[in-house]
Amino acid sequence: MKDLTTLTSLAIVCGLLAGCDEKQERPYGDASPVGSPTTDVDKPREGGPSAIEKDKMAHEEKHEHADQAALVRDGREAEADIEPAKGMKLKGEVDLEETSDGVEIEVEIKDASPGMHGFHIHEKGDCSDLPGESMGAHFNPDGKAHMLPHEGDARHLGDLGNIEVGDDGKGEAKFTVKGANLQEGHSHSLLGRSFVVHERKDLGQERQPAGDSGAPIACGVIKKD
Repeated sequence: MKDLTTLTSLAIVCGLLAGCDEKQERPYGDASPVGSPTTDVDKPREGGPSAIEKDKMAHEEKHEHADQAALVRDGREAEADIEPAKGMKLKGEVDLEETSDGVEIEVEIKDASPGMHGFHIHEKGDCSDLPGESMGAHFNPDGKAHMLPHEGDARHLGDLGNIEVGDDGKGEAKFTVKGANLQEGHSHSLLGRSFVVHERKDLGQERQPAGDSGAPIACGVIKKD
């Protein structure tokens, strides 16, 4: 009986040792390898990326958007020098920049008569004969009616409204021309067009086809900056 008990004990011990050896020999099993621990953050979740992968994707997307914005701005600026018609003194400068909203325009004029003056983009970049309208009509690639900016968006692309000039002869204004761009050769590009300042106030849609703002008194061709 004693010998049977001893043999049984030895068999149990050997079985346990064999199990231990099997676990040690198994490469990894369900556990992670030594030196390569995993966490819930690292492990990809079923049906989606891990938190680390999401952070990386967000970082890359942010830089991609920044690069795209830089491409839009790069080389997409223009300017115009406003020169007076014969017998006038008015001068000015215009800066243009293409943005995701269209083209932003900043204009400053001086030596103009006080009051409101119609200010438009005309279809041709030719200021050689303003009385003869060498600059053509308002820039209107979509065939819209004339309006002031506050009267609606379905207007000439060149309808900028008015510039108000103070008693000191100076005036400044900012505009955003939606739907326009500064891409060479594009049908809606402002490059190669001209800015024209008129002698009177633009009266808007009640006076077709161009607002009845009087004679052109200054002009400037839009050129790539």
